[in-house]
Amino acid sequence: MAVPPRMFLVHLLSGDTMSAQFNPQEITEKVEVEWAEPAIEGSSSQPLVYRFTKNHPITFELGYDEQSGRDILSGGPNLGGKMSIQKARNWLLALCYRQAGDVQVSGGAPSPVLFIWPNLFSVKCRVLSVELVHKMFDGTNLRSTIYTAKVSMKIDSLFQNTYESVLASGTERDDPSVATTTD
Repeated sequence: MAVPPRMFLVHLLSGDTMSAQFNPQEITEKVEVEWAEPAIEGSSSQPLVYRFTKNHPITFELGYDEQSGRDILSGGPNLGGKMSIQKARNWLLALCYRQAGDVQVSGGAPSPVLFIWPNLFSVKCRVLSVELVHKMFDGTNLRSTIYTAKVSMKIDSLFQNTYESVLASGTERDDPSVATTTD
């Protein structure tokens, strides 16, 4: 039986990638429209005037289990091959920080990530938060052996979506602001 494709993330500045050990059971995405409600003197109602569509938040939970026997695949200049669940934890946390070589201390920001879930998502995002819940520990050195990581992101793109583009491609976007290769 073939193993289904896994969701993965790409750090767009370093090129490092990490697959999910297990695909999330669910993903939450929310699209909100911002409307202005200008007051019209003497009117008993207010028209809704379109302002913009907000950045699309995406939230999912990843599970990590040291005893599962399922690999966490990684690649790139700082990562390579198989990854331990502790290294996966460190990498997820590192997505919330700017790189050391970033010369702008006050304006430096964490790198955008490419979020890919085959046939559903291929979008540039910014990580908003990573929340870890440690569930089981090794009795010898007290390392976490099972944990979940709730990752919250927002799509970050200057790509102008339209009714037609979203109808045709959903969240698999050919965004010209993302120039990267994934292996």
